Amino acid sequence: MPSGDEPWGVRCTAMGHWQILPHQLYPPRIPPHPADHDFTWQRGRILQDLQLLYISDGEGILEYKENAPHRIQAGTVFLVVPGVWHRYRPNSETGWTEYWLEISGDLPKKVLKEYPISLRKPFFSVKEAPEIFELFLKCQRLADTRQWGFEQQMGLNGLEILLLTLRAASLRKSQGEKESYTELEIRKFQQKLQDASSKPIKIDELLKDSTLSEVHFRRLFKKRTGMSPKQYVLEIRLRRTMDLLRQTRLSLSEIAERLGYDTPYHLSQDFKKRVGISPAFWRAAQWEKPT
Repeated sequence: MPSGDEPWGVRCTAMGHWQILPHQLYPPRIPPHPADHDFTWQRGRILQDLQLLYISDGEGILEYKENAPHRIQAGTVFLVVPGVWHRYRPNSETGWTEYWLEISGDLPKKVLKEYPISLRKPFFSVKEAPEIFELFLKCQRLADTRQWGFEQQMGLNGLEILLLTLRAASLRKSQGEKESYTELEIRKFQQKLQDASSKPIKIDELLKDSTLSEVHFRRLFKKRTGMSPKQYVLEIRLRRTMDLLRQTRLSLSEIAERLGYDTPYHLSQDFKKRVGISPAFWRAAQWEKPT
């Protein structure tokens, strides 16, 4: 649908999530990219819509034509602007985990016109803005439900990601906009929970250098994220489980060990409770999707 015909001014045209293991082929061939999005490192590509990519761990490089390659590290969002040749890939020694969202419409065009992106540095560190990660997860939940208007809702989330990214890239906020010390602490705890989602989490150890009590921390964390710390970690683990089921042939035992579950049984029970079907049935459904 042409952007001018989009009544909401924005919609999501593509989204996804890859966990690329060290030395894994990139981009993965299963499932393949659509023909108009497919690329290799040698060939690169040009997109017609704005794409936002968030690298939650690992590292790699991004290159725009006629510009020096950029090193991309964990905690970084980078933008692929329409109509410009580009290519990117993870470091083969580290791999990376990427989330991407593609949006089209008049609203993102207006934002980019008002705040043009320099191709000399089209990436931004957002380690202090973990709500960006939550918005990518929210888009994945919307994509799973496929309810009426989900593409437009995801598009609005993508627009918020774009605005948050531009804000993170701006100079220091004015004194009146500065966040409190407590808010900054909660942001840091969110990042720690993301980084340690495959390990047992002990809140008292997490808070040992903090001035917050455990009760106060839990209340503030849920107010900010809508989830308890445990729910937050389970949500991240679920998405990483889905990635490994969809993108690799690792056994359930190997996935359970990698993600910190006590046994494959615990992983299977948690997955079925949250998704409604077993990991094996879910994996089979993903691999049977038409390409």
